[in-house]
Amino acid sequence: MTPFDLILWLIYFFIVSSMFQIGLNLGVKEILDPFRKPGVLVNSLLLNLIAIPLAGVGLAILLGLDGVALFGFLIMACSPGASYGPKIIEFAGGDVGHSIGVMFLLCMIAIISAPLTVLLLVPGTGSIDIWPVIQTLAVIQVIPLFFGMFLKAKRPHMAERASGPVFWISNISALVVVILAFGLKFFSESESSLAGIIGIRGILAIVLLVFISLAAGYYLGGSAEGTRKSMAVSTSIRNAGVAFLIGVGSFEGQGVLSVIILYIFFQTLITGLLAGWWGWKNFKENGMAETGSSS
Repeated sequence: MTPFDLILWLIYFFIVSSMFQIGLNLGVKEILDPFRKPGVLVNSLLLNLIAIPLAGVGLAILLGLDGVALFGFLIMACSPGASYGPKIIEFAGGDVGHSIGVMFLLCMIAIISAPLTVLLLVPGTGSIDIWPVIQTLAVIQVIPLFFGMFLKAKRPHMAERASGPVFWISNISALVVVILAFGLKFFSESESSLAGIIGIRGILAIVLLVFISLAAGYYLGGSAEGTRKSMAVSTSIRNAGVAFLIGVGSFEGQGVLSVIILYIFFQTLITGLLAGWWGWKNFKENGMAETGSSS
């Protein structure tokens, strides 16, 4: 087994475990929740499936990205529905129920939309056969998701107990993928550093796209503050599992994994800091409200 084979199997495990964890927290109420705000739902789908990928293309052209920096950056831009979004939204005091429902829809749509969008928007991918990627995504996303939902419906207490451990197992597997990918790059014969692979322009493109996504999601998230926070975060963090699978399956040996990992790092750092600030504001406001009511 080659190092890339090991990374690919770990990516499979990460996707399966993360989708299973989503299913453990997903019921009919959460699925239907976004449909109660159809305008916000339409905005979310347009942003995640069309506007963000096109904004990524625009930034790539403006900043002159090429090679693996271009491939990795656009693969992430084209991959909606990050599984850990609701955790960040919960920390920010956003509408968690809405975010879970939107994430479910985006994860299902991404099975087809992400490979097709990559094929349409990423230069030099016209000869790539996306059908095996779509088939793989359908199997490793749909089956564990619906199995988790079945467990929640039939054994809700068991699903609640399992959700936490599965969440950490999923994230640990993603961390192992990151460590192995960096280790593979570090011990490879290539003399190109990680910074040399993506360059300052690539990092700038990532940061700009995350901020653009946050602003667009918040602005188009409706009138409720919780929903606006949910939209901002769910739009700005992209689907690492889908991007990993497309990157390894279609661009093996081209260093795309390193670019995807950098994107994950910056999107998590930026949204995490923003969520922390929102959470701190909520804490202070609630504390002041309690002080006022007690006096």
